[in-house]
Amino acid sequence: MNLRNLAKKLPLDLGQKEYRHKTKGTLIALSLAGKGGGRKAADLGCGEGYWSEKLKEHGWEVSAIDKEKEYSRAITYNLNDGIPLPDSSVNLVFSASVIGYIKDLNFFKKEIVRVLKPGGKYVITTPNSSFWIDYVLKMAGTSLKNLQDSNQKNYFNQKEIKNLFPETKIYGYFPYAVLKFRISHLVGFLSPVLIICGTKK
Repeated sequence: MNLRNLAKKLPLDLGQKEYRHKTKGTLIALSLAGKGGGRKAADLGCGEGYWSEKLKEHGWEVSAIDKEKEYSRAITYNLNDGIPLPDSSVNLVFSASVIGYIKDLNFFKKEIVRVLKPGGKYVITTPNSSFWIDYVLKMAGTSLKNLQDSNQKNYFNQKEIKNLFPETKIYGYFPYAVLKFRISHLVGFLSPVLIICGTKK
């Protein structure tokens, strides 16, 4: 069994795709999104729409967007070409494990800011390349990057995210089984996922 398949079978929440509907990273992101109260949200890279539906349950009116129409209510659009929404049209941009597939990160960030209303919030998750297990894997001749989807273009550490989103808070979680707590310290070392939360001024 190779390391990729072994990681899928581990009973630990290390942010792997197999945990995508219950990983603590996206649950933290959902809690940071808060209650919608009928306000508008964009779910970027919605996939099968699982988190779009969760946002709706929390009172958000959701525009779900993805380049593949796995979700019947999704707007089909390639996010590398922008966000197909008007300026200042949403109160929340939510995106789980999608930023790693974006070609032009600065353009993507500008698009997020463009579609957000003043005071609007963005909540984004992405795998953490400086997670401590990566150092162990490198000694074994591989890395976390090799366990990710081969189509992923970017793999970030906390410093790189801070450079891209300087006015943002970054959260993670620890430990990885049973009770998992949101953390804001030692995130770059302890958490397998970075949860990015910021506000448009």
